[in-house]
Amino acid sequence: MTKTGRTLEGYVEYVYSMLLNLNNYEETVVSKNVTIKGQSGATNEFDVYYQFIHLNVECRVAIECKEWSKPVSVKEVRDFAYKIHDVGMGNMIGLMISKCGYQAGSQKVADANGIKLLQSSDLPTINEILSASIKKGFLPSSQCVGDPFWTIMEGKNDEVTGSYLSLAKNKDEKPLIPLFYSQNMAKKVLNIIEDKDKYVIRGVSQYQLRGLLTFEKLGDPQFALFYLPFLNSNTNEIPTIVMSAQEIRDNYLR
Repeated sequence: MTKTGRTLEGYVEYVYSMLLNLNNYEETVVSKNVTIKGQSGATNEFDVYYQFIHLNVECRVAIECKEWSKPVSVKEVRDFAYKIHDVGMGNMIGLMISKCGYQAGSQKVADANGIKLLQSSDLPTINEILSASIKKGFLPSSQCVGDPFWTIMEGKNDEVTGSYLSLAKNKDEKPLIPLFYSQNMAKKVLNIIEDKDKYVIRGVSQYQLRGLLTFEKLGDPQFALFYLPFLNSNTNEIPTIVMSAQEIRDNYLR
């Protein structure tokens, strides 16, 4: 006896929505039970469908979910491959997800047709997704581009601790986190601070800016906005504007 797959479909939709969000792709769409008319004139239904743009290339993925109590047959894989070819127009990726695996020969058919076979156990758990979301929000990588800011964080190479440089003069004051309009401005400040080897420069995307602003509830930080290029080597002489988390949110968060 088979199940409808609706529970698995819902989880797959959630997983890929979160994964696309974590990767900051453009024009992302994730939908369930999508119907697409193929080149043959037939109507093809897919359990989950998503598309996005990456590096100016549109990517389209159709997913078939099989929450069955038995392995998926070769025929099911072949039928899915036909639907992908019928609507694909050369740029559709097919992905099948099964709860109980696949019959012998299914992988060969899938490989021949460019279909990716996964089991439901291959999907990340909710905790893993949440962990990745938190890490991305608070621990930006060296590849992150400032949108619109750059900042200085405690860390080394590609690893950061989650602590931001504070320009506050003593520990009793509120944290004063520097924000720069360019990476070069951040580099100039990094080169003239004490213990500069303990810190790295990171871009602050809109996603990370949202995460950073949640510190408002944890430590009520202020932000030193370095708004002009500078030549001097004394941080006390570099022009800055001190802004609250709310002011940053109102003026720079989209």
